[in-house]
Amino acid sequence: MKIYRFVNEYEFLSNFYPAVIIFEGVMYQTLEHAFAASKTFDKAFRKRIAKLPAKDAGLAKSMGRKCKLRSGWDEIKIRMMKDFLTQKFNQEPFRTKLLETGDQELIEGNYWHDNFWGDCLCEKCDENIPGENNLGKLLMEIRQKLKGNKTNVSTVCYTAHDCGGSVSPEIHSGHLREEKS
Repeated sequence: MKIYRFVNEYEFLSNFYPAVIIFEGVMYQTLEHAFAASKTFDKAFRKRIAKLPAKDAGLAKSMGRKCKLRSGWDEIKIRMMKDFLTQKFNQEPFRTKLLETGDQELIEGNYWHDNFWGDCLCEKCDENIPGENNLGKLLMEIRQKLKGNKTNVSTVCYTAHDCGGSVSPEIHSGHLREEKS
């Protein structure tokens, strides 16, 4: 069986679903917020993203598309996504829910032409442009690791900051700082 879209009972798989993610000591309300912030070194931009509520994940994504990308972004974006997904799915109830998907293939089906992270199902793309489904592949990889591990899956930071580039399975515990206005 396959899960084709991250909606309804599978909405928790979406990067827009509320889940606290820590990136370089700052708390973001969804994975999409953290991912958008990680695209740039602009601290003012990151602060604006961090202040957005979870319901504005779409706005965070839109802002992330317009920011000045950090050098080497294309080389690290999959690793960054994996790190953020690992953080999210080390948390309950996300861990349990992901494991409950069993061996189903996870496909980030969409209608907004995202054939890198997912597989666009629109008439134009569906048959003509195969989606890479990188988000689905990462989720299945994390799920597989969680199956064989009774504790958390470890994660690695891909930027230099307080933790020196690596974190424990507790994922940045002790590194969270409140942004001052």
